[in-house]
Amino acid sequence: MFEPGIDVGFDFRENPAIFDALKETEQKFYINECLNRLPVNESLVLRLFYLAENSIKEICEMTGWSESNTKVHLHRGRKNMQELLQKMLNTEVKSLY
Repeated sequence: MFEPGIDVGFDFRENPAIFDALKETEQKFYINECLNRLPVNESLVLRLFYLAENSIKEICEMTGWSESNTKVHLHRGRKNMQELLQKMLNTEVKSLY
């Protein structure tokens, strides 16, 4: 996790809950950052489907989109979010060196 000899002020092994909370906070940051960078319709459908746990049918009723259009937005949103996450995390890792 950390290089030996580097004092970060505490040991994550003593309290793994701190490390878990940090990981969760960091995950939420990157997910929200990606959702904010996606096209509006893709961000909306991903938030409704995954965060609000709405069904495809419910999303169609809320947005007025057809079922196939909703699925296309979901597919594109997932694909674009994956690409954004890869770019963001790759940049983050490179900045550590």
